[in-house]
Amino acid sequence: MESRGLSIRGCDPNQLADALRGRNYVLVFSSDRFFVLCMERYYFRASSKLMAVAILDFDDGLCNVRVVAGGGKDFLGISWGAEKSLSHRVIKDLEEVCKQKGWQTTTQQQKEKTYDSGIIRKG
Repeated sequence: MESRGLSIRGCDPNQLADALRGRNYVLVFSSDRFFVLCMERYYFRASSKLMAVAILDFDDGLCNVRVVAGGGKDFLGISWGAEKSLSHRVIKDLEEVCKQKGWQTTTQQQKEKTYDSGIIRKG
């Protein structure tokens, strides 16, 4: 899995969600403060579909976004950079929408890499 972050200043939650839905994102959860959007894309290099989840946390004119992408690995268990590419694509989509709307973005420098540990069996 690949995780990236972004902060957005001055954004309107509903305008942001509407703009992303127009780019093949699906709103799976919303509340007064949180939105969760998902998207899926097929990557030939991994011969698999990958899914990205964007968690948007709105608080007083600031939106903190965490994007997690994963799932697509070939028969050897290698993603060939597809997870990184998808998480980057989601951040770029967010930045493009923000640029069109005049909202400020800041990429969160802390990039987290997580590894799938598989199933742990006791006994």
